[in-house]
Amino acid sequence: MGPGGSKIGDGLLDPGTYEYDDVDGQGFNVRFTVPAGWSWYGTTLTKGGVDPPDGAAIFFFGGRGQVYPDPCQWANATPGPPTGSSAADLVAALAAQPMRSATTPIDRSAGVWPGMAIELTVPDNLDLDFCERGVFRSWGLADQRFQASLPGQRDLVWAIDVNGVGVTDGGLIVDAASFRGTPDRVRSEVEAILGSIVLCHCG
Repeated sequence: MGPGGSKIGDGLLDPGTYEYDDVDGQGFNVRFTVPAGWSWYGTTLTKGGVDPPDGAAIFFFGGRGQVYPDPCQWANATPGPPTGSSAADLVAALAAQPMRSATTPIDRSAGVWPGMAIELTVPDNLDLDFCERGVFRSWGLADQRFQASLPGQRDLVWAIDVNGVGVTDGGLIVDAASFRGTPDRVRSEVEAILGSIVLCHCG
């Protein structure tokens, strides 16, 4: 394995360092190190699946992110005003979103790239029948929609500005999702993976 890590492929991963190339066509790569038991599917790391009771997942999104004013009433909705272009703007919009019990945003850089992070929670007593199309959705645009549709789900959202142009034009959004039954050891593995992330403009 070279210093940049192995090129990642779908399926169960051996422990080691991997590289996700050209994230969503944004022109940068993401490297991270995973322990045993993690799998990769397209743009997502998972362990135990992305369903309760004990799964966890880390999603990677490149570029634009627009926050819905209401995650339960999102169909045909447009941000008003539109979410700003920086990581701080996106995290501030998530902090103001109803029904998310957001923590106070914190600075969280990725090497030389500035970023912000926030933790969000889906209500334990959420009844999806009262949400549009039975889905609880945080942000989106066209073909890039993130949904948090499970009561009690926790999402650590980390937005990173790349080249200072912001998440709507050239950045990374990482969402680490866990559930009420996710074991502490798996939560610790998630934090270790996040701590290993390196961004680069490299081939």
